[in-house]
Amino acid sequence: MDGQGEYKVDGKVVYIGQFEKGNKVGEGILTTEKGKLKGFFKNDVVNGPGSFEWSDGRVYRGDFVNSKFEGEGKIILMNGNVLSGSWKDGHSDKLTLVPHER
Repeated sequence: MDGQGEYKVDGKVVYIGQFEKGNKVGEGILTTEKGKLKGFFKNDVVNGPGSFEWSDGRVYRGDFVNSKFEGEGKIILMNGNVLSGSWKDGHSDKLTLVPHER
């Protein structure tokens, strides 16, 4: 498949975006049971800036390498507080809480 399209599993759309030789490429949105990953795909993975929204409403915004959190990023919590820090291979050793200003 080449060009803009949708990939469905059991009738549910799991990816909307560009395809090249059947691989996800370019800007796209991948929906999983955990949430939605938005970013720039190359060879089926996200690299560079993007976001991930968990099904409970929390949102990660930052960089990705091979679809994992990498480098600087932040998680915006449901109450508006922000956890900010550095990520390596999808994990962070230390996050700083930035309280929501009301």
